[in-house]
Amino acid sequence: MQEHRRNISDTIDVLYENDMNERIKGQEPDNVKFALQVLSVVSCARRNLKLEELQHALATRLGDSQHYPKGIRRRENILHVTKGLVTIDTDSSQMVRLDHLTLADYLHRTREKWFPDGEIAMANVCLSYLNFDTF
Repeated sequence: MQEHRRNISDTIDVLYENDMNERIKGQEPDNVKFALQVLSVVSCARRNLKLEELQHALATRLGDSQHYPKGIRRRENILHVTKGLVTIDTDSSQMVRLDHLTLADYLHRTREKWFPDGEIAMANVCLSYLNFDTF
């Protein structure tokens, strides 16, 4: 039974590896960078984020002293570059999620490959946001 689970997990990893290489890395360089940033924030967050929270996290730049509204990316742009790997609820919650729990598991296991500085980047975003002049 243990061997069977390991084989399934290995198969899922291969499928997600192919998805990441084809869907995400197969885009234009700017889109690849943005898609990986979105996936990093969503997978490194300690809880599901609302769309507005994700947008603010993506727009926050290290050292900023205030919110940068021109950096806000539209919902459609986020969904376009993540190629179905990220979903945004259409109800009033606007919760952002990875498409499937197995994707979250895969990205957690392979975080060093896809987002080697993901945790540090998330910490920097949080610290920068907390240092805004409005706080």
